[in-house]
Amino acid sequence: MKLKIIVSALFIMSFLTPFVVKADTVYFAQPVFSGVSGKVFSDVATGNVLGIYSYGVGDITNSFGGWAISDFTGFNVGAPLSTYQSGAASGVNTYGSTSVQMKGEYVGVMLNGFTGPANTAIKNIGYGRAGTNLYPWSSSLGGDPNVCISFDLSVPQYYTEGAALYIVASLYLIDKVTDKRFSLLITAWDNREVVTTEGYVGYDSNTYSYMYGTYFGSGSNFVTKRSASSNSLTGTVPSLNWMSACVSRSNVVNLINDANSSTHGFGFSTNPDNYLLESYGVQTESGEIGGKKGWVAAKIGALWMIRTN
Repeated sequence: MKLKIIVSALFIMSFLTPFVVKADTVYFAQPVFSGVSGKVFSDVATGNVLGIYSYGVGDITNSFGGWAISDFTGFNVGAPLSTYQSGAASGVNTYGSTSVQMKGEYVGVMLNGFTGPANTAIKNIGYGRAGTNLYPWSSSLGGDPNVCISFDLSVPQYYTEGAALYIVASLYLIDKVTDKRFSLLITAWDNREVVTTEGYVGYDSNTYSYMYGTYFGSGSNFVTKRSASSNSLTGTVPSLNWMSACVSRSNVVNLINDANSSTHGFGFSTNPDNYLLESYGVQTESGEIGGKKGWVAAKIGALWMIRTN
């Protein structure tokens, strides 16, 4: 199966209503940001910290106000721009270069494959939380526990000369028996098509994980789309769309069974009790195909993670 992912992560009340009910356990609720200071990390991983994590784009931890990222993302953060914008250092921070915004409940991402290090074919900016310590599929929780992620997404502009551009919800699972990892990547947006396929993508040597791709829609073996959620998207998406999907204990079993099948034989533990949810978030990525580049601008936020039974 050929998938379209390339190897290389206060809530609006109208959206909150279909997502959280009284019996749910809230693992993470979107906070309100007052700026980017101390929340942007380049080519490093920190502990249990919510932030923006970039890989392969160079250092984008420098606040700046020389131009407005909103020209691309449509996310108007107001003055002073330097409080809410972060990108490359002065001298290489050109108009439209890779950069990020953070204010209120949202982040803005301008991922430009034409700028930054020339030797990195895969460029990634992720918004989320790393270093968690959750075992949300434990049998001790009873029933068939679901871990559900939700977020808002718009993609007002993009451009490609042949590069693959995509945005995925990501959940990183660690099998604490074998110390092997799954990266479960749920395609929210792809410039090439509405993704409706799933399966093993490949091994990511950067995160030491076996990557599995899936989508927001019906028929997935690895996730269940929430009824009020949008399906996976493509093309220009000017308005915010609510994206939400759940991963049940049964879904984890399906993931394990595929990984341990005669086709793959990866040797993961067969007991979902052993799986740690190490991190989660939303990743915007560009992948060069035959040296072809591109850029994508997005607004992402209202990120929640809950467990239901």
